[in-house]
Formats: sequence, C-alpha cells, structure tokens
Amino acid sequence: MSTDFQTFDVTREIAARPETVYRTWAEPDLKRRWFAADASNGWHTEGYEADLRVGGVERGRFLHDEIGGFDFEARYIQMRAPGRLVYSYTMATAETLLSASLATVCIHAHGPGSRVIYTEQAVFLDGGDRRETRQAGTADMIAKMTEIAMEVEDA
Repeated sequence: MSTDFQTFDVTREIAARPETVYRTWAEPDLKRRWFAADASNGWHTEGYEADLRVGGVERGRFLHDEIGGFDFEARYIQMRAPGRLVYSYTMATAETLLSASLATVCIHAHGPGSRVIYTEQAVFLDGGDRRETRQAGTADMIAKMTEIAMEVEDA
C-alpha cells in the first residue's frame, strides 16, 4: 500500500480575456467541449454531467481503448469570476480509488489576454497513477480549453 503526495502546476498564456477563459471553466456547455469531448488518442466519454456552482458536482466516465475506464468526480469549493476556481476531485476505476486532489485555477490578465495557472495538490494511491502522467494529461486538457476560449473570444 503506497501514498504519494505530489503538487504540480501547469501555466498557459491565452489570447483571450480572463472573463472568456473563466467562462470555459464555469459554463457547462463550454466545459463539456474541452473536458468531455472524445479525443483522437484513444479516449472516449461514456457519460458526463456538470453542476458548475459552489457545492455543485461534476462527474465523468472516461474510457481508453487500451487501459480501460476511469471515473472522475469533483465538488466545487469556490468560483470567483473572473479569476479563480477551486475544486476537489477523485479519479477511480470501477474497483480502485486512484487519487484525490485539490485543484486551483487562477486566471490573471496578461497583456491583451490571460495567464492561467492550474495548481494541483494530489495524493496518488497504491501506484495507480503518478504525477508525470496526471500533469501531462492536465496540460493536454488545458491546451484544448485554450482552443475553446480563443473560439469564444473571436465569436
């Protein structure tokens, strides 16, 4: 039995105003487009629901062609437009809790756009996941979020 505590950050500069970037995290239809969309790298969304408000719950069931299914469940702790979201979440398979995390998204004005700093404090349980894998997956998701934010900004 192992317990591995880790913290990581992902920072990205985006050519969209903080209000627009915040909307991509806080509006269910926009979040679904980047967080729960099927991906060409073997990931598929089996189910997704989002009640994006303080105390609200977000759930997703994600399947990978080679490694199987994962369940994501988050609870929103703070949502302060346009600059901060804080939520806790777990990742699990059908049989095993893989991790529990506290995630903080800070959105700052940066020139004509924004700088997003995502910080995750995680505990990875029993070797089912690790920081490097989670950080890479988070960076990929934030890249997708960036595309949606720029589309919304240009609309």
